[in-house]
Amino acid sequence: MSKKNIRLLALGFLLSSLLIVTLNGLFQTESEASDRDQVDELQNEIHFLEEKVVSLELDNERLLGQVDSTSTALNSPEEEAESQEEDSQEMEEETEAEDEEETPSATTYTVVIEENEPSSVIADQLLTFGLIEDRHAFNEYLEESGAYLRVRAGSYTITSEMNRDEIVQAIIN
Repeated sequence: MSKKNIRLLALGFLLSSLLIVTLNGLFQTESEASDRDQVDELQNEIHFLEEKVVSLELDNERLLGQVDSTSTALNSPEEEAESQEEDSQEMEEETEAEDEEETPSATTYTVVIEENEPSSVIADQLLTFGLIEDRHAFNEYLEESGAYLRVRAGSYTITSEMNRDEIVQAIIN
């Protein structure tokens, strides 16, 4: 290639890149303006909804006040005293019933771990029994603590009263 051809090619690249940058800037500006419009619309809608919530809360308080004043006007002082006595008796009966209820005993589960089984399978078993809430969090805990290296094949007894650390200790011992 001659020197002249190389200069024309370089000039073509330069003009192409300038054209691309210019067009990109124009379209990006329009996009940013569109985004700003959308943000403004959403903020206006949020403001409207917040005002509506406040208005509804005030209406609710006003209506509750009317209901209270109406029920107070309907009840005589004797009826009010009887109502309060009945409420206190009901509360005492509920408290006694709660005291009489036995605390449920712990449920026992058997977790079976096979040879070379990944910790995710163990976590799935524990999740199925309802002993953990999130299998991914339990898996991460096993990996971060290094406990997954000490898990051995076998059957392990786990109770529903155990916390995460106690469960891990049970399956690594």
